Amino acid sequence: MSARLPIRLRLTLVFSLCMAVLLAAAGTFLYRRLATELTQNTDAALRAQASVVAAGLNGSGGNFGDQSGPSPRGVDTFAQVLSRTGTVLDSSQAIGVEPLVGTAELGALQLPTLLERSVPGVGLSRLLVVGAGDAGSRQYVVVGTSLARNDELLSRFLAMLFIGGPIALVATSVCGWLLAGGALRPVERVRREAAAISVSELDRRLPVPPAGDELARLVTTLNEMLARLEAYFAHERRFVAVASHELRTPLTNMKAELDLGLSRARTPVAMEKALRSASIETDRLAALAEDLLVYSRVEGGVVPIVRADVDLGELVRASCEAHERAAYHAGVDIQMHIEPVEASIDRIRMRQVIDNLLDNALRHTPVGGRVTVDVAASTGPLRVAVRDTGAGFDRSLLQTAFEPFVRGDGERAGGSGAGLGLAIVHAVMNAHGGSVEFHNVAGGGAEVCIDLPLAQA
Repeated sequence: MSARLPIRLRLTLVFSLCMAVLLAAAGTFLYRRLATELTQNTDAALRAQASVVAAGLNGSGGNFGDQSGPSPRGVDTFAQVLSRTGTVLDSSQAIGVEPLVGTAELGALQLPTLLERSVPGVGLSRLLVVGAGDAGSRQYVVVGTSLARNDELLSRFLAMLFIGGPIALVATSVCGWLLAGGALRPVERVRREAAAISVSELDRRLPVPPAGDELARLVTTLNEMLARLEAYFAHERRFVAVASHELRTPLTNMKAELDLGLSRARTPVAMEKALRSASIETDRLAALAEDLLVYSRVEGGVVPIVRADVDLGELVRASCEAHERAAYHAGVDIQMHIEPVEASIDRIRMRQVIDNLLDNALRHTPVGGRVTVDVAASTGPLRVAVRDTGAGFDRSLLQTAFEPFVRGDGERAGGSGAGLGLAIVHAVMNAHGGSVEFHNVAGGGAEVCIDLPLAQA
């Protein structure tokens, strides 16, 4: 239920609760402190009055006169003198002649002693019993005072607490409400600024408060999140734009070839040429769709894989044989130097890596050129190298070839022409714990090498 309340109200309620506990504790402490002070003052007044009465007894031979009235400390008191047998020898007019302390109780008291009891005609009183005279003429002096005045003072103080406490609590709660509002006002400004940022304005940033406090750190974190969102949406827009463009090209070519073949009677050779062109565009479309599908699964530069024990040499050989037809039509020779080696890899993803490298090499090797594929595990890590005799990588591409949708002249980085080939190779090799590197070969051509840890061989 409390989670549904606004933060400002929750802060105010917590602040008010703490203040209520603090005020109650302070009021209790002050009340008890006042009661203790009043009792101590009363006891001091009774001791002073008892000294006066005892001195009067010693000087007057037992007649101390009427001791009703204010004591030296200003407290209304009364007194009574008792014999050792409990007989009242003298007493203040206000309390009559009944003994304040019984005979049996007098013998059990350790003097001086303080008592509280109800006195006829006075009410609840505090008494002090002291001894007077020598051992032969032992007497007891009892002085007392009513506690009504103390009770009245305590009652007034308690009333002030019950009246002033809620007023103070309300005042502090209002201050807490205003203070919480002031503290949350910058947060509300940040919220309004964030609400004003739309998908089309992801380049906007929230103003960072100059204080360098928790709010400034929160705003900095939000700005970093906006930067990541901006990069993500830019990547997605670029992905959609490139995908739509690349998909449109082979589809348009296929439709043109098919429409041309159906528009009039064609010779078998012309029909075969049209169908062959449509088949090539279909292969290109399938490769592009596969690249886009794989890249859509890439998270953090890694694509999900399922490992199995695979003969990597046979996998590479099968990929080369599948590209022999394309190599024949391109006028390119494929040469293989393959060592049989078992490896724990994802067969489908690794086949896609080899296909991308071969497709990339064949598309950039001129007629009469050569593509060489090596598989070796005898020295160093398990390595697959694909080398061609083409023009090599553009200098501008050497630093960014692994980024998606990056293409240099001749679309060198993309196996399907969309600039995804090397990006997918990089993601698959990251998932296998391996690496990929590429460079231009001295004398012309390019070489791309993929390495797997020996532990996987």
